[in-house]
Amino acid sequence: YRHVKAGERFVIQDAVENTADIIQRGSCMVIVEKDGELHPVNHYGEGDIIGGLGILTGEPSRAHVEAETDMDLWVMTKDQFDEIDGFFGNGIDAFADCAT
Repeated sequence: YRHVKAGERFVIQDAVENTADIIQRGSCMVIVEKDGELHPVNHYGEGDIIGGLGILTGEPSRAHVEAETDMDLWVMTKDQFDEIDGFFGNGIDAFADCAT
């Protein structure tokens, strides 16, 4: 669990993360930085997952994520995901079910 304050950038484009977040409360904006300019591309709210692709593939984040409001997030580490994957046999489905 972690709390993010409004205006805080909590995911950095091109950074490799070993966690994914499920939004319990609040909202955020996904922003792609290209050629020095910032481009808002998506908006996430309660129940959405941030960083899900990175935890599955190990690839760097494709965008920045900034809190629009104060946020409460459930945090899942790569190790926790792997444990769920081993227990259920399909962690992707189990991970998605956590958000609903």
